[in-house]
Amino acid sequence: TVQSGSMIIVGVAVMMSACWTLTLGLLGCMPIAFGVYWVVAPFIKRRRHRDKENSAQTRSLVFQAFDNIKTVASFGLEEQMVQHYTDALEKQEAAAWSPWIIFGMAGPAGI
Repeated sequence: TVQSGSMIIVGVAVMMSACWTLTLGLLGCMPIAFGVYWVVAPFIKRRRHRDKENSAQTRSLVFQAFDNIKTVASFGLEEQMVQHYTDALEKQEAAAWSPWIIFGMAGPAGI
């Protein structure tokens, strides 16, 4: 938009007036940053999609267990349901510490 473009132009102008060498150095690094983004973004996007699916499966498991609690209790499947839920939570915990997520937090790859 016009506002974003004007903010970039004013920002670069202020940076140039403060220290033109540092500004040119930073602007020279921009292609590298966008190149890394272009390479890493598809991996992050796939990972987030997979994490959303895992989360949906976990919620589905909980709602199925609570909706059918009488059936679960009558067959004695409480321990099995708890184990399935614990396994699903462990998958989500492992995904939370993924290096791809860290890359996503550190750059413009927040797709």
